[in-house]
Amino acid sequence: MSYQSGNMGIAEAMAIVFAVTFVPVFQSIWSITIDQAKSAAWMIPCINGLITGSVFFLLLYVMEKVPGDLLDVSRKLLGSPMAKLIGLVYFAHFYIESALLLREFSENTLLTALPYLEFSVAILFYSLVAAVILYLGIEPLARASYIVMPVIVFAVLFVVVFLYPKFIVLQLTPWQGPGIEKVLINGTWVSGFNFGLLLLPILARSLHDVTTIRYAALYGFGLSVVMRIVMVLGFTLVFGSGTGREKMLPFFEMTRAVYVSRYLQRIESLFILLWVVAGIIAIAVTFYVSIYIITRLVDLPTYKPLIFPTILSAAQLAMLPPDITSVLLLHGNLVTTWYNIGSLGVPLLIFIAFFVRRKGVKTWSSGS
Repeated sequence: MSYQSGNMGIAEAMAIVFAVTFVPVFQSIWSITIDQAKSAAWMIPCINGLITGSVFFLLLYVMEKVPGDLLDVSRKLLGSPMAKLIGLVYFAHFYIESALLLREFSENTLLTALPYLEFSVAILFYSLVAAVILYLGIEPLARASYIVMPVIVFAVLFVVVFLYPKFIVLQLTPWQGPGIEKVLINGTWVSGFNFGLLLLPILARSLHDVTTIRYAALYGFGLSVVMRIVMVLGFTLVFGSGTGREKMLPFFEMTRAVYVSRYLQRIESLFILLWVVAGIIAIAVTFYVSIYIITRLVDLPTYKPLIFPTILSAAQLAMLPPDITSVLLLHGNLVTTWYNIGSLGVPLLIFIAFFVRRKGVKTWSSGS
């Protein structure tokens, strides 16, 4: 079928995982994390990364025994109705996330670069660019992500290194923040940040094999977690938790604080362009996954007729909240509740079902 885009290798797979799971650092939602974890905010991505990664590899263990992608495995272990329900859950995850990304990146564009631009025009720009990219398919999108990924990594490291003279080590004290127990609880609750990691088993038909998924998760998601820790750690060292929680765009504020020389200052405009590109890629990937899931569920021969209806409906949905504060509160609530179903709940359910029915696994083959 035409929605099976071919064989992507480790490089392409790790790039799209990185693009989706790292993009929150360019948004405002990290201010909420800093407000909750205080000086220990840098531990949050470490905790939720370890938890989500561990659960993901449990799912991967099942996929090594039961052939197929996430929907195929769900159907074999839980039955067709439950598999369709799981598909709808992940469709809702990626569809809602794409709408939220549309809204937040449009708002951020107005806040940082184009304050006089009409909000609807900004939404339309991101939507149309994502639609054009989706018509090209997932492989070109993944290769573009692979090109952008090292630029993003270098940019974050560049900002953190040049902020070194402004580091105040005492900003990290007390090191346990509001208490190690609260930090562990907060880190676990926001594991929904990482639900994008599940796009790998969802798109398993487009990847070489389970080994590709394993290494893509290990390298792509691992790099994303490390870079998030570096970014939050650098931000806390410069601004502290008291001032940091008041910043609408933490990464943008970091770039504004960078001082290279008398002749090279206010370099944030370069980084605005970078996070716009990163945002477009993340929006396109989340849209693709949501459209792909619907295509699989209703067994359509191609996904392309769904592109514009899906994106236009998401754009309308993105414009419903009255202000950015409502969007951030909604996004934060989804991360701590609904998104945890996709990042932790479903993989654990499949893992448990596998062990309940493990005697029948030996009879399954790739053609079953």
